Amino acid sequence: MDIKGGDDVTHAFLTAILLALAYILFFNHHLGKAIMSTQAAVDAVVAQLGKAKGEIISKIADLQIQLDDANVADKVDITELVAAAQALDDIVPDAVEADDDDELDEDPLVEV
Repeated sequence: MDIKGGDDVTHAFLTAILLALAYILFFNHHLGKAIMSTQAAVDAVVAQLGKAKGEIISKIADLQIQLDDANVADKVDITELVAAAQALDDIVPDAVEADDDDELDEDPLVEV
């Protein structure tokens, strides 16, 4: 058996392992960047949805005040508007902490 030939095989095998490790590190680095980029995009959407929620609640409250001021609140039914806003809010339920009695408090989107 040629020892030199065995060294060449060992060298080629170790080179292949190092190359594979280099590829793994390269793809791991790029995967990490992609994950961070994806998380940043998710965080931006969450922030925008939070802003939209605040704007919707504010507009509904302003509308209710205008209806009350005009004395027409009993003639204009905004329950479907409030229900639609609540349905959007319910897509992802709010985190609720249990009270000492393990009862959950209800937190309506808008009280009309």
